[in-house]
Amino acid sequence: MSIVSGQKLKREYRAHYIDASATGTGTLNFVRIGKDNDDLTRTINYETESFKNVIGETEVTSTRSEDSMDVDPYYIRKDEPLGELLIRIDIEGLELDDLKRSYVEVIMQENGTSEAFMQVADITPTSAGGASSDGVTVPFTLTLGGTKTKGSWDTSTKTFTPGV
Repeated sequence: MSIVSGQKLKREYRAHYIDASATGTGTLNFVRIGKDNDDLTRTINYETESFKNVIGETEVTSTRSEDSMDVDPYYIRKDEPLGELLIRIDIEGLELDDLKRSYVEVIMQENGTSEAFMQVADITPTSAGGASSDGVTVPFTLTLGGTKTKGSWDTSTKTFTPGV
């Protein structure tokens, strides 16, 4: 990326995609999230424990647990697959494996290349409704789990390629 030392990386160069396909299997239908958000942050969760051993030394251990991301608000739009999936999850009371989708996080380069990782995410709506003047919202949380697969992302085709 043509970033001069000390220059801030523009936020739009870090992109988040979730598979909004009806079942989460077969053909993936990636949708970029963040259109309604002025802040979208993946929370990196570590559990840290410290204790003092019998010889007076402090030992610290850190283990990483599941990362998560709150997408709030998320406005439902007509004929938009992620909105349709969120409504289906809410109305049908989907749970367990029916909530699992592929998540891709991308760091885009100005030259068109990208670095990315793919991981499984549970997509769980946190509420449904919204103010009368704003439209229908279904904010949700993504909880990432499983192995991260590194690769590259093609923005034009919304395709992840592992290991590149």
